[in-house]
Amino acid sequence: MTTGMMKNRLCLLILVLFSVSVQCFAAVTDKATEGKADLKLLLESFSQKKYSKIDFLESKSSSLLVNDIELKGEMLFQHPDYLLKIVRQPHQERFELKNGVVTYQRGEGEERMLAVGDYPVLNAFVIGYTAVLDGDFERLQEHYRIEYDYRDYAWRLSLYPRLDEMREHVTKLEFLGSADVIRSILVYEASGDISTTNFLH
Repeated sequence: MTTGMMKNRLCLLILVLFSVSVQCFAAVTDKATEGKADLKLLLESFSQKKYSKIDFLESKSSSLLVNDIELKGEMLFQHPDYLLKIVRQPHQERFELKNGVVTYQRGEGEERMLAVGDYPVLNAFVIGYTAVLDGDFERLQEHYRIEYDYRDYAWRLSLYPRLDEMREHVTKLEFLGSADVIRSILVYEASGDISTTNFLH
């Protein structure tokens, strides 16, 4: 197998694993505030949180699975684009995004690395999370069609990929929250599978 083919397979592996389990993190503020009826104000509140760490519970539903897959672990986000996800149960797994490079390791296995900028689909996918957490509306709008709904202090941010290649894997990212706290993130895959990450505040 050529080096190029191996890198393409690794890119798809990381993209799938991100959508199955990782993908994101909640920017959590320390204070309870009123709901954010305006998306730009909401993103601005996220941008003020330079460091966040939180436990998560993820589940993936699929027509191919009898029972949902569940993962437990913790996530860390540091302004502007450092993201770390550690899965602790039911197995050990580690994802790190740093300086535009994704590093993946399962258990004690070999670390695998990809430069995000070399893979447009993976790059757009990563931007879907880091731009929200960093409060970067312009960068988010460049890569996604945005829908934002707000009612009774709860909000829903839906992101639809502009890149055709990405839509072959992921059709929508959905952030749910209240005030300036992200409660859940859902990843809708083109296959019809749905991954849900709930943050344990």
